[in-house]
Amino acid sequence: MIAAIGLLAACSKDINDEQTAQVSDASIMMVRASRSILGVESYGDIRALVAATGDESYANGLFKYLGGSKWNTQLKLKSGEKTYRLYGLMPDNEKFTKSLTSWNDDGAVLHIEKMDAHTTEDYCVVSGLRQVENAEDESPAIRGNFAFTYNSNRENYINLLFDHLYARLVFSIRVSPEYSALRTIKVTKMEMEISGFSEFSADVTLATGVGVSSVAFTKTGSDNSTKIIKDEDTEPQTLTTTYTSVSSVQIVPHPAMFNNMRLITKYDVYDRQGNKIDTRTAINKLAESLDALQRGEERTLLLTVDPSYLYVLSDQDPPLIIIKE
Repeated sequence: MIAAIGLLAACSKDINDEQTAQVSDASIMMVRASRSILGVESYGDIRALVAATGDESYANGLFKYLGGSKWNTQLKLKSGEKTYRLYGLMPDNEKFTKSLTSWNDDGAVLHIEKMDAHTTEDYCVVSGLRQVENAEDESPAIRGNFAFTYNSNRENYINLLFDHLYARLVFSIRVSPEYSALRTIKVTKMEMEISGFSEFSADVTLATGVGVSSVAFTKTGSDNSTKIIKDEDTEPQTLTTTYTSVSSVQIVPHPAMFNNMRLITKYDVYDRQGNKIDTRTAINKLAESLDALQRGEERTLLLTVDPSYLYVLSDQDPPLIIIKE
């Protein structure tokens, strides 16, 4: 059950150069954003870094998300006509430090700091752009193209393509038929705990004609980190003998972190008459199930309650057989 498979702080050279970039009503309009879906399709503010070959600084602006498929532009470039290249991140996160460390006709390197080791947000970077003629043209963006021609005397319309930075884990749980005949299980809370990893930086190499050429993650935070991925305030998930998706999380696909990850699941046990008889907690290490996990990959992990433990399977594993002596 593996399903194959979202823009950035100003340049330190001239962050406040109002002649280069102004936050105001502008004539660069976002028409459409598209990407491969990991889980529920969602959008957000788009942080845009806009650079022209030969310029020593770049413009920093925002496409403010209004809901549905609409954005309000908060980016303006110099008057006149010029070819620019646009790079960026969705959804924008004020905590992140975002910058272009280099750019030319062949592409750019987007540097992002203070990224959480795991999150519920689906962060994506711009991997392609298409310039269109009007607000009704939703032609898909071209992967590996970042260039558009800006003319201050007319409206300028663009469509963007995004690629995922994180990997997504989905946790699907069932009760064994034998145990289900005796007990009802309701999952009340799930947490992802990571020891020794809390933050990363990412250097995203964006290449003309390619899109995202590579992403290099570097550990920058060594604190322990815990993320609630199913809250006790939500409705408990009653399990059946069929695998049911209970929660999910986005993680930085950094193999050194996998051995330090634990899934903590709290669940209530009821008899077949509906009487609650116990509350239990199961802790599972996930390293073996995350082998070769890649950026942009969605992987479903299968867990079975039988009779009081959670056993983890990835979809490459054979069915679990429990032999009772």
